[in-house]
Amino acid sequence: MKKIFTLLFTFLAVMGMRAETYTVPMAINVDGALAPQGDITIALTEAEAGYDLSIMNFIFTTPDSSMPIGNITATGIEGTTVDGVTTLNATAHATVTNGDLPGIDMWMGPMLLAGGVDLNVNLKVDGTTLDGSFTMNVIGMNIEVYLGNSATGTTSMTYTVPMAINVDGALSPQGDITITLTEAEGGYELSIKNFMFMDEEEVLPIGNITATGIEGTVEDGVITLKGTSHATVTNGDLPGVDTWMGPILLMGGVDLAVDLKADDTTLDGSFSINLFGMEGMDIIVNVGKSAVTVPTIIYTVPMAINVDGTLAPQGDITIALSEAEEGYELSIKNFIFTTPDNTMPIGNITATGIEGTAGDDVITLQASAHATVTEGDLPGVTMWMGPMILAGGVDLVVDLKASSETIDGSFTMNVIGQNVEVFVGKSADPTTGINTVATDNATVIAVYDITGKAVKNTQPGNIYVRQYNNGRAVKFIAK
Repeated sequence: MKKIFTLLFTFLAVMGMRAETYTVPMAINVDGALAPQGDITIALTEAEAGYDLSIMNFIFTTPDSSMPIGNITATGIEGTTVDGVTTLNATAHATVTNGDLPGIDMWMGPMLLAGGVDLNVNLKVDGTTLDGSFTMNVIGMNIEVYLGNSATGTTSMTYTVPMAINVDGALSPQGDITITLTEAEGGYELSIKNFMFMDEEEVLPIGNITATGIEGTVEDGVITLKGTSHATVTNGDLPGVDTWMGPILLMGGVDLAVDLKADDTTLDGSFSINLFGMEGMDIIVNVGKSAVTVPTIIYTVPMAINVDGTLAPQGDITIALSEAEEGYELSIKNFIFTTPDNTMPIGNITATGIEGTAGDDVITLQASAHATVTEGDLPGVTMWMGPMILAGGVDLVVDLKASSETIDGSFTMNVIGQNVEVFVGKSADPTTGINTVATDNATVIAVYDITGKAVKNTQPGNIYVRQYNNGRAVKFIAK
């Protein structure tokens, strides 16, 4: 009975080891250039102490000769696994035995390396591929061997980034997702690992989504992928998931619409897929920074308009400020301005990509950005003029400082040929701040740019400050 239990436990221990076999391209570094060697088969087994690596029928060829080495097996290699990717980066002693490739009568490895060989391993492995290199010394010569993408000269990068699904315009966080991007011969290959999405009621495991031939451009180290490519869907390998629905629902594959940016460290953007082949059922998936809901700060502050050199209070205005993918987004709600002669309801003014700097809880926005104008939603206003008179949008010149509690400064825009200079926050107070207008008897003694440097000549469209002899100062936009 004891013998039976011993055999049973031995059997279970062996069954508990995970073995994967990969057939990947191989190349050898010869004088700094990669010399392709064809494909090679490698078996990787998770053992009780580390990993066992078997390189089957290893042969290397140079322009001068071909040397059949044989099967190289190293045991107990240290490795770590994070997000389904196993990294082996260590040195282990390997044994060399005869290979079994037909047509080879003599394998040189068991003779030349009778005492074994040290194998310096640097590999990354997931459920589908193996990539990296190993090095060994054969009769005094260091042989550097590249495998997988590393053998073909292609570049592969793996990212683990936040993911969120766009549900009715709101982002629904889904946790992290692992995405591998590989530069291939006909564009880029994108592999999305263990994709699943959740709503309030259920979880739908899709699987691994792989699209090839995606068009991309590279500029300043940033890869931009934008286009639609057909993708295949296979089972994922996440523990605890018994059924992956993707291969069932999408057995013919699925079109993947990609809008992504990637560099050496991160990936950001979105992709969309249609899981059920029905119009209007596209699922928009945001990844990276785009998946993180950025807090929007909403301010309600006093507003005043510069009318002929005098600040005309307009009541309070609501302004929303949020950090966007590039710069900041500024939204001015229900903008209306009143002069002694008339009232003009403009609407909601939204500018994106405004350059800004953040420091000490203060965001400084000092730039010009194009803004769109849409109808407001203020009760009692039946017609908003902005969408008609500013149908093509409007340039907004912004000079604002914002904290977590308030926003202060000014913005300027041109409405039907008239420059409208708007002050908000403390700057809208006609009795304080540098926006206080000088008296008629005061004279200008100096003009400064926004950095505080005195200038003699102004440039149209730029913001300046007039210093008066009564100690007051007024911002203006040069014409």
